Amino acid sequence: MASDPPDKKDTEFIVEDYVSPTQKSAGQGANALEDLTTVLSPEADKQKGQIPPSVDGQYEDLTSLPAVDGQYEDLTEGLLADTPIDESLFDEIIAGSTVEAGLESDLALFAEPVLLGLANRELEATLTAPFSPFDRAVSLQPSAESSYTKFDFSELDYIGLISIPKDLAGIGRDMVTEVVETFGGKSEKVEVYSGQDFDTGLFCLAGSQTGRFKYLYFPYDSIKFRYQARPLGEIMLESGLVTEPVLQEVLLRQKKMRNVTLGQILAKQANLDQATIDAELRNAWRDNPDSAKTLAGKILVDSGMVTEKQLEDAVKFQNQLRKKRIGEMLIELKHVSEEQVYGALAVKFRKSFVQLQAVSPSEEASASMPRELALKLRLLPLSIDRGRLLVATATPEMPELPVHLRKYLRCSFELVVATPSQLKTAIIKKYSN
Repeated sequence: MASDPPDKKDTEFIVEDYVSPTQKSAGQGANALEDLTTVLSPEADKQKGQIPPSVDGQYEDLTSLPAVDGQYEDLTEGLLADTPIDESLFDEIIAGSTVEAGLESDLALFAEPVLLGLANRELEATLTAPFSPFDRAVSLQPSAESSYTKFDFSELDYIGLISIPKDLAGIGRDMVTEVVETFGGKSEKVEVYSGQDFDTGLFCLAGSQTGRFKYLYFPYDSIKFRYQARPLGEIMLESGLVTEPVLQEVLLRQKKMRNVTLGQILAKQANLDQATIDAELRNAWRDNPDSAKTLAGKILVDSGMVTEKQLEDAVKFQNQLRKKRIGEMLIELKHVSEEQVYGALAVKFRKSFVQLQAVSPSEEASASMPRELALKLRLLPLSIDRGRLLVATATPEMPELPVHLRKYLRCSFELVVATPSQLKTAIIKKYSN
């Protein structure tokens, strides 16, 4: 089906770590537990209001929603909060492109070979007419490899081209480095040309300049996931949302939080002396060398210093600290607003940003997505635009989200980004009846 054209628990912020040259040389900082009680207060994540239960009480909340009649059994509990995300998506910094486009000399004026990405294979064929994104299909000369002479864009994962088609001659020369992943399994780092606004797909310069098909056209319906290959912090810095000193301050704070030990958290939560905890652990490992690999938490529970419940809470708190992202921390420290962070997140993941206060979901859009599916995935169908269902989400970084929508929706779709607070309010308003 579709992806998007260019341009906790409610919803957890997933914002990558930006590491500048200054940060790389920065030290770890003194006290890892400094301001621990204010860094992540359990009350900080609570929001007022409850998501309306679904029909017959089958959906009591949006954190753990059971499937309906087995319809959505593959959408696992806690999907949005628990889905593992490839950290390389957020930490990779890729240098700007230095590739020269050479648009004029590469213009395709006649029929030429193309490489078609099909469901299970690649097919090299010859066009019967120059490629055009407006045709929504490619026409081929008959060959021994395939008896098909025409493929609609909806049947293709990608199209490899030798030169720039004539209909694309007006695109800009500026390029942005992105990673594009398709439903067919192709993942490519590409240079996306500016100035293109095609309804059908995305034209790129292939990142791997090894074969003769150095240009790629991805039909929108084949794109599962795409994102700028640079950290969100860099995007926010470039746009002037934050300054370098502010970013460095938050990065150092984040590093301290990720180095907080379980013993430090237990000492704070159980009102114990840190030195006493450290001594208990040292004695246990000294007296019984075989227990050297025993987790500190188990030793403290066995010794009676803490309870199982206190340990469980401490582990949960430690995980929350380690998952804290730059964007979330910038908001908590009031350096930026929620809208600014999610606007930048939309830029990174190449999606439009919407203000839901100004939008009224259409009945046609609502009818295109089952209510239970919308609640399960924390989504809000908004409208039908150019044949695509516009769907608001606060988690554009999840590559699994379009996979589920492609499976359950019977139409093409486009994800747009909204803030978690606005999305929650809009879902309550839409589905409370």
